[in-house]
Amino acid sequence: MGEARRRREAAKVMLEDGTRLFNNHPTPQGRKLGTLLADMADVGELLVRSEFPLSSPRCKSCAFTRGTFPNGCPETCIDLFGCLVEDEVFFCHEHFDDNGSPTSICAGWEFARHSGKAKIIRLALDGKMPSEMPARSAGAKAYLREHRAKFQRRKERA
Repeated sequence: MGEARRRREAAKVMLEDGTRLFNNHPTPQGRKLGTLLADMADVGELLVRSEFPLSSPRCKSCAFTRGTFPNGCPETCIDLFGCLVEDEVFFCHEHFDDNGSPTSICAGWEFARHSGKAKIIRLALDGKMPSEMPARSAGAKAYLREHRAKFQRRKERA
């Protein structure tokens, strides 16, 4: 399978009625925003590791790591940005319990929130995204619902 096709398949979401939708795939705009978020995580990681050298590393496919698939997806990046602004926890997408609930905080989010840029943005926006819906409601819940459904399908196949 070619790389482009593999990415399109990875971006598809299966709805409960069996409909497949394209959702959350990398775009040039997503990559630009992803680069900013990765820069924040890189700077924050240096600060955090100077005090806590044994901090957990970012996952290999962390959305806060430059060049990863989720790092180029605008929906994910906007969700990450909203969680940073509102200081809402963003959970790791690789660690789930038996019910499909996340079990750990995203290391990239933890690093990024300690960067100077994230703190300045949080202060400038008074800790609120300029929309009626908070970050947690907008993207994080949909993201977790999507992954819980995938987890449940895998569990049923086993």
